[in-house]
This record gives sequence, structure tokens and C-alpha cells, in this order.
Amino acid sequence: MTEIESITWKDIAGNKFNCALHPAMLCTEKYHRLVTIRRIGDENKNLFKVEYDEEYAIEWVQRKLCQPLAILGKDRVFELLSKAYEMDAQLPILLN
Repeated sequence: MTEIESITWKDIAGNKFNCALHPAMLCTEKYHRLVTIRRIGDENKNLFKVEYDEEYAIEWVQRKLCQPLAILGKDRVFELLSKAYEMDAQLPILLN
């Protein structure tokens, strides 16, 4: 059986931010996904165990949320985020 090579999200060619956020990205164990991708410098796609971490989560939030809404200002973005969080009754209230 062939062992699957582990890489970090930084080694992915193209758009590195296709993976949705996962709470494990913010834990010491990090988050791993098996993905068929092309690594930087490779010609073909292969199966890799990709590691996602807190740095990925922060950059994902910055690119997908902060940049597009930057014109509204930080306080308004936080207000929208708070409203979105409160809309989902399934989410636990962790901070009061």
C-alpha cells in the first residue's frame, strides 16, 4: 500500500482557499483532509493529506470576509458577524 504524502495548505498550486473553515484548524491537532490536487511544481494531480492550521483560518476570514466588506469598517463587520451568529440557534453561545 502506498503511503499518502502530507503537505501543508501553502504547498497547494492555484487557489489555496477552497477548503471551508473547520474548528480543528484552531486546535493544536490542526485539520487534515485527503485531497486530489496539484502541488506547486508538480505537473499532475495526486492524492495528498493536506494540513490546515490557524494561519489558514485567519487568512480565509481575511480574504473571504474582511476584504470584501472592508469598506463598511471593522465595527460594522463585527456587528454583521454577531447578527449572523445569533441567527443560528444551533450555535452554542460561547461568549457573552
